[in-house]
Amino acid sequence: MDKEETVFLERLPRYIFKGERLERSSILVVQWVTRIIGISTILAALYLGYFNGPSHEENKIALYFVVILMILASVLLFNKSEVSIRNQLVGSKRIEINEGHVEIPSGLSLGFSEKSYIIPISEIDHIDIIRGDGSQYIARNDGVRWYDSPIAFKLVLKNGKKYHSGYKPPNTVNDIMNVINTRWHILIKDNGKGLGRGKRYNRGGVIGEYSYEEIMRMNLFEWR
Repeated sequence: MDKEETVFLERLPRYIFKGERLERSSILVVQWVTRIIGISTILAALYLGYFNGPSHEENKIALYFVVILMILASVLLFNKSEVSIRNQLVGSKRIEINEGHVEIPSGLSLGFSEKSYIIPISEIDHIDIIRGDGSQYIARNDGVRWYDSPIAFKLVLKNGKKYHSGYKPPNTVNDIMNVINTRWHILIKDNGKGLGRGKRYNRGGVIGEYSYEEIMRMNLFEWR
């Protein structure tokens, strides 16, 4: 069987989009530290509630209040590691579109797999655009903060399954949507309009706010 023609191959930015650290390895470390703290917190909460609860009848309400707070803290930590940080890592992997299918990073929770989901174009029902804010770095203290911009998307299949792209720069999301819509006329659902605006900053200070088009004409970003 002949290899399918590559229609689009994502150009990855030098620095991870919307990343808390600039290097993928650093974000992996942050993810695992967050996981470990979350697991430790939930284990400590269970220990306090199960083993110490019966022996502290006079302070039971206060003890269980602390336990509930610890459980909530662990939920927030896992949300950070398995949603926010995970989507940063998934977004740092390349999306490839071929004549008959899309290859999208698997996003396995351990964060080490380079495998991709192979999604036939014929199985895609529509695409949901995800809008939000995110920093696109030029250097450690220099970059652009995008607002109300397309920063990710979900492929929604006819059987109801959804595949998250991970966080991507607005121009990448726009390029991918243009290819898919122009070539296959797949429905794209977007609750917003346009590509947003960007505030350019240097050393933590804002030096100007510009339209998407103005930012892109500045030719600021580096690519791998």
